[in-house]
Amino acid sequence: MHRTPEGAETFTFMHRRNFFARQRGLMNVWEYGLSLWSATRPANGEPPREVVLECADCHEHVAYRIQSQADTRRAKRRIKGGALAAAVLIVVFLGLAVVLGIISGDSARTDTARDAAGMGLAASVFLIAGALGTAIGLASYAEGYTGVVRGGGHELPRHGQALRRLASAQARAGGVITMSGQEGDRSERWGF
Repeated sequence: MHRTPEGAETFTFMHRRNFFARQRGLMNVWEYGLSLWSATRPANGEPPREVVLECADCHEHVAYRIQSQADTRRAKRRIKGGALAAAVLIVVFLGLAVVLGIISGDSARTDTARDAAGMGLAASVFLIAGALGTAIGLASYAEGYTGVVRGGGHELPRHGQALRRLASAQARAGGVITMSGQEGDRSERWGF
């Protein structure tokens, strides 16, 4: 049984066990080995605390930086600010699309002006889609941001970290959980 020291938070360290996704119905599924770890955040104003974890599956060392609560809140605000800026761009591009749509349908304009406005309208649709995806992605990232970030200079794609909500859902230390994009037997809604 995993014991959490006083004032510490429990996180889940994940090791992806299969390189290629397995098909389950229409979904791609990966299998993860899980282990729990606890960490105490540094006090507000202190630098991030460095933690090195050893993966129980492959015995590789993975470095993380744990931010204080204040630094985590500031980072979330910055990420949400980026999402808000993308939302403002959606409104700007939408206004541009309306103006260009009016110009492209105006028979009093020259063919060249209407063609250029039509191409600008098509481009603005792509810009709206990009800004929408960015806003949704940043808002989602901010919601799940824990203040525990990778360090050590290189990424290990088969390792992941999630906040305690995954650990409390269905996983036990050393257990296996199947991650997919659909709800069901031993699954969580994650975009892996």
